[in-house]
Amino acid sequence: MQGFEQSAAQVRKARRPLKIPSVVLTAGDDFQHPELTEQDCAYYNKAWKEMQADLASQLNGSHHIVVPESGHSIQLDQPDAVVAAVIEVLKKVRAQSPDTSTRQPAGAASGSEARFQ
Repeated sequence: MQGFEQSAAQVRKARRPLKIPSVVLTAGDDFQHPELTEQDCAYYNKAWKEMQADLASQLNGSHHIVVPESGHSIQLDQPDAVVAAVIEVLKKVRAQSPDTSTRQPAGAASGSEARFQ
């Protein structure tokens, strides 16, 4: 648990507000490890969820989602939740960005039919 405490302290020290569209996904299932006591696992789970919520609070325009029935590999356990989060972020980015539908890709000749989507 000492390594976890050191890592958490480093994260708290380095944090700063960021203005980037994002969604913080956290596993809904509690972490369990056969070499850790039930008390240590409970401590780790509580601290991890608090740090994830704190991360979301530091990201302007972000929110925190605890994904039910998921563990460390949320993308495998609940892929639809990850896809939905990516789509949400893309929509936020597109809403904040200037229209790029007529911008030429780098290296494209003038009048090219290639367009960014």
